[in-house]
Amino acid sequence: MEGGFAGVDWASEEHAVCVMDETGRIVEGRRYRHDEHGLPALWGRLVRLKVKLVAVERPDGVLIERLLDAGLVVIALHPRQVRAARPRFSVAGGKSDGFD
Repeated sequence: MEGGFAGVDWASEEHAVCVMDETGRIVEGRRYRHDEHGLPALWGRLVRLKVKLVAVERPDGVLIERLLDAGLVVIALHPRQVRAARPRFSVAGGKSDGFD
């Protein structure tokens, strides 16, 4: 995959990551532990996939710092923005980590 985008559903113990190509097709969906093994695996994988932009629900913290240190472009989305978009892009309108 040359380029693409990733969304990270931030959590205290585990992060759900969805990588999409430029057409919106899901390339990969995985979970990474928030620890000394999981975080390097997460940003390493995004770098190998040549992800252009990473969207995350928070603007700070170790995860954000490490993504930036890896040379990734990160955009912070407020959780309310995600919640407001949910009815437009989901069938049932219910919350799910996969959608977020």
